[in-house]
Amino acid sequence: MEEVRYLRKQFPEEWTTAKLADHFNVAGESIAKILRTNYQPTPERAAQQDEVRQRRRKENISADIERIRAERQAAWTARKAEREATWLKQKAERRAAQLAEKAELTSHTKDSQQRQLKETMTLDEYERIKNERHSAWLARQAERKRGNAESLIQIKLGAPTRK
Repeated sequence: MEEVRYLRKQFPEEWTTAKLADHFNVAGESIAKILRTNYQPTPERAAQQDEVRQRRRKENISADIERIRAERQAAWTARKAEREATWLKQKAERRAAQLAEKAELTSHTKDSQQRQLKETMTLDEYERIKNERHSAWLARQAERKRGNAESLIQIKLGAPTRK
């Protein structure tokens, strides 16, 4: 109200009733009533109004700060998830390339070894050696599984592990 009266008193040609009503988003009749009255709140009432105004301002600022923090946290989480997804995709691509390269090298090596074996020995000998290698591989797998089972039992019992 003080500001309305001040603007009207200092700049009457510039600040008409209609312009004041538009500026403060109130009805023109309200501005006219404010200008007609000489109401001044008591110092206690003015202090109380100021206190309420300051409390509301602090609440609004606190709410804005919390909103901004939440937005930043959400943005940071989204960026982190995007970086992790990109990193995991690149890691998977690198691993796939490594496995493909290893498979290619292994297949070339195995093919050449098998061709050499086939060329230098009979089919029966080749099948016998192939079966022996497969049996040896199966034995190694069984030994590895047995060793893992033993180490799990030792861990559960608290016994020292074998290296």
